[in-house]
Amino acid sequence: PNCRPECVASSECPQTRACINQKCKDPCPGTCGLHARCQVVNHNPICSCPPKTNGDPFVRCLEDSPKIPLTPANPCMPSPCGSNAECRVVDKRPVCSCLTGMLGAPPNCRPECIIHADCPTKLACVQNKCRDPCAGSCGFNAQCTVVNHQPVCACNPGFQGDPFSGCNPTPVPPTEGPRDPCNPSPCGANAVCKERNGAGS
Repeated sequence: PNCRPECVASSECPQTRACINQKCKDPCPGTCGLHARCQVVNHNPICSCPPKTNGDPFVRCLEDSPKIPLTPANPCMPSPCGSNAECRVVDKRPVCSCLTGMLGAPPNCRPECIIHADCPTKLACVQNKCRDPCAGSCGFNAQCTVVNHQPVCACNPGFQGDPFSGCNPTPVPPTEGPRDPCNPSPCGANAVCKERNGAGS
C-alpha cells in the first residue's frame, strides 16, 4: 500500500538520467539521428555530430568530404597598400610601393602637393606637383615674377600694353627742333626777318 513510483519529475533522478514513465532512465535512446552522439546535461539529451562529421544531429551525421585545396589567395586583393600605392606579390607576400610621383611610404603615399601652400612660395601646385607658375603665363616682351605662388607679369622696360597677352614698344614722342623765331615773321609786310641771338628782327 505504500507503493511509490521511482520518480515523478526528472529532478528526482541523477543528472545523467531523466524521469520517463515514472522511472529514471537514459533519455538518449531514439533521440538523436544516425551516427550522432548523445550527451545528457541536466537530465536533457544533447545531440551533436562527432568530430570530422557534419549534418543535422537529430537526423544524421555524415563524414566530412575531403577538402579541395583552395587556390592560394592573392595577398594583394584587397590591396593592403592604401591609396596612391601599388601592390606586387613577391614570395607569396604583398610588397607595397608608392606610385610614380608620390611621396611618403605605404600606406601613406601622397602627392607632392594638393594646395599651393604645400610648395615653396616661388612655386605653385600644378597637377599635384610643385612647378614654376611662370611657364607660359606672360605674353611676349614681358617678364614674370612669382608672388605668393602666383605669376605676376609686367612689360619689359621700354614696352607697354597687356603683359599677359603681349607688350609693344612705347612710342617715342617727336622731338622739337630749335624754334625758328622768324616763322611766323614778326616783321610785317615788305620786310625781311633775320634771326639774331635766337630772336627775329
